[in-house]
Amino acid sequence: MRRSSSAGEWRGKFRYGRCDFVKRLSELEYGESGFVREIRASQHELNCLGIRRKKQVKMVTRQPIKGPVVVVVDDMEVAMGLEIAEGVIIETDGRGRTGV
Repeated sequence: MRRSSSAGEWRGKFRYGRCDFVKRLSELEYGESGFVREIRASQHELNCLGIRRKKQVKMVTRQPIKGPVVVVVDDMEVAMGLEIAEGVIIETDGRGRTGV
């Protein structure tokens, strides 16, 4: 299968015999978790927050009207702006809420 640079184009496609779901961090549902697949935002800022490729994250809350996004990484709650959260691509198992 040919890989695409857009997160939306990966969503729901089969790869290596299993279904991988990929979405932006800002699109995760409350309580949903996944692994950081790609970073398209400031890697320095995210690195300082503990968010790196292959790290597991879990959505805690996102505020309405372009408010901050709060996630759990390594048992720590981390808040970031919506613009930064949109630049983090997450791979989920597609089952919605999962444990971290």
